[in-house]
Amino acid sequence: ENLNLSEAPPVKGQPAFTPPAYYPYRQQLTFRAGASTDLPKINFDDIVLGFQYLFPKFLSPKLEAGADLHKDGRGHLHAGLRWIYNERSYFRPSLKAAVDHFADSAEGIATLAHIDNWYVRGGATLEQVVWNPYSLRLETELAINLRHTELITTLGLSRGW
Repeated sequence: ENLNLSEAPPVKGQPAFTPPAYYPYRQQLTFRAGASTDLPKINFDDIVLGFQYLFPKFLSPKLEAGADLHKDGRGHLHAGLRWIYNERSYFRPSLKAAVDHFADSAEGIATLAHIDNWYVRGGATLEQVVWNPYSLRLETELAINLRHTELITTLGLSRGW
């Protein structure tokens, strides 16, 4: 009788299953910080703090609204559409087109009536989920009106739900 016990050789087959990275959330809140500059000079002398809310919708384009606070009691209110590519994956680049209102506290409510305070805003974003449901969002935006052009670059932390 042979009572010798030995370990069986490993079975060579398919590798262990890893679930795909899937982003199931339809709405998102982003807090962001960055800098802005007036073009054509590039000196990024203005600090930007803000937030953006992506309204719930299953497919792009999605409605997004936000507000940014700049120095000296100034800020931007913006709302528009965001087209997200690879909406359900962990890497989510996107494009944005929006209308923007520049609010200056020195002007009071009259800030709404000045045509020079209205902008068209466009931007591009790279977003990566780092810890589901949290993601980092690097965004560059260009705000243009009849007399002024502003470049805004921010880094944000987003949470989807």
